[in-house]
Amino acid sequence: MVSYIAKAAALLLVMAAPAQAEVLFRGTFLITAVNEACAGHRSVGDQSNAQFHPRGLGNDDFTALTTIWEFGGQSYMIDKASFGTSYKKVQTGGLGWSTYNSTLQASILLNAVPTITATTNVLTLVGKIKNPNGQTDRVDCEFSFRAVMYKDVE
Repeated sequence: MVSYIAKAAALLLVMAAPAQAEVLFRGTFLITAVNEACAGHRSVGDQSNAQFHPRGLGNDDFTALTTIWEFGGQSYMIDKASFGTSYKKVQTGGLGWSTYNSTLQASILLNAVPTITATTNVLTLVGKIKNPNGQTDRVDCEFSFRAVMYKDVE
């Protein structure tokens, strides 16, 4: 009887424990340079909020960088991989009410891949995004960015 009560109590404790939350970093995304193909589409100094989901650390098996501005946003995600120092194709699309789906894939690279551990509290990503909306008429659009984010500790 005592063994049954102990097992039941242990099961209730496990069920009551919250599931591990995803590790996210949130902060600011700033466009630092644009090429001519981005004219009228992206500008140096454009700033938005950002959220970064690293692969690993117990997170789901994808990497994503999302930019969020006043009336919309853009997400860049790669499944079962991490961003690297050479361009990698990513899935992209709009956020919110928009049903926008890209025709082509965007590409993203980081100037340096940061080492992220359980104790990392602040993260800076510097890199480039090519064809940010995945559009056939903006294939050559490329901009540089810097994102400075803090670890979300909900």
